[in-house]
Amino acid sequence: MEKQKKPRKQHVKKVKFAPPSLDAALIAEPVVSETDGVELKDVIVIAPTDRQGFRDPKEVKAFQKAAEEAKHNENVAAGIEVAQVLTKDNLKQWIEQEGHTYAWVAREKAGCPDTQVAAMAQMMGIKSGISKRRGIVMGGN
Repeated sequence: MEKQKKPRKQHVKKVKFAPPSLDAALIAEPVVSETDGVELKDVIVIAPTDRQGFRDPKEVKAFQKAAEEAKHNENVAAGIEVAQVLTKDNLKQWIEQEGHTYAWVAREKAGCPDTQVAAMAQMMGIKSGISKRRGIVMGGN
């Protein structure tokens, strides 16, 4: 007795979706209109595909540390001490009114570690918007 072979299923090639390539003919020319001698153009701007900014936390830390050192050296050359920069009025303006972070104050204004800025602000009763939101979330209010 001879075994009969089962008919095989036909294999179907799956085609992945590929976005259509842009031909030069498909890209529209900028629309130009003139109003009282002023030329206005509507242009479509395409964002770059390469990522801007930092790739990992090590790069962020290195950037923060280098910026803090540069500002510290600048302040030392000008004869400005950290205590002169981190006053209650300055911290209140930068952190609460302008909404900057402790890291920004450390990097751009004080030239000291952001932990020192956070400790000074906490000692003076100043909280950043981030820490206020975090307190609300953790407190459940």
